[in-house]
Order: sequence, then C-alpha cells, then structure tokens
Amino acid sequence: MQRLKPLLALVDSLNIGFYLKEYKLKDNDFAYLDNLKQMARDEGFSALEPFEFKEKILTHITSAKSHYAYVLINNDITVKIARKLSDGNFPEIYVEYCSRLLLGGLKDA
Repeated sequence: MQRLKPLLALVDSLNIGFYLKEYKLKDNDFAYLDNLKQMARDEGFSALEPFEFKEKILTHITSAKSHYAYVLINNDITVKIARKLSDGNFPEIYVEYCSRLLLGGLKDA
C-alpha cells in the first residue's frame, strides 16, 4: 500500500488578505517605508541589502501596480500594505507565505 504525502507538501504558496478597521502602523512607519522606497528608486537599492521593519529582516521593497503602496519581500514572505483603508473594497494587508516557509515552519516568519 502506497503512503500518502501531506497536502501541505504540494502547496506552493499561501495567500491571506486582512481587512482592517484601523492601522497599527504609525505615520513614522509609513515615513520609514516611503524613505526606503525612494532609496530603492534613486540608488538602485538591491535585494542584497537587507533592512529591518517591525523586527523582521526584509530584502526588498517596491510598489504594486494596484492598491498596495508597499511590497515588502524576503525569502519566506511577501507583505503588501495599502496606504489607506479601503472600507472593505480590498484587503489592506495581503500576505503571501512562500513554499519554503510553509514546509519549514513558521517560527522565523
């Protein structure tokens, strides 16, 4: 009899959207992200230059074409953050957990 493999091993990524009533991020958090985005545009801020945000090490910041002003990326996770609340039209925070993180566990996420 053949053993079944866990379904999670077949999952490439897990996407979760969060609808918010208010942001826990402060104006200085948004200012910090704006500064990083400007550095990325002006100086070619590369994926090899990690930075810290909310006690997590990230490798890249960019903007999405749609509603998300900030896209924070590392090897395990991508977090998209909208600049303003949407009143339920779209998730203000959109998180993609990558397969490496899903298979290895969430302790470092």
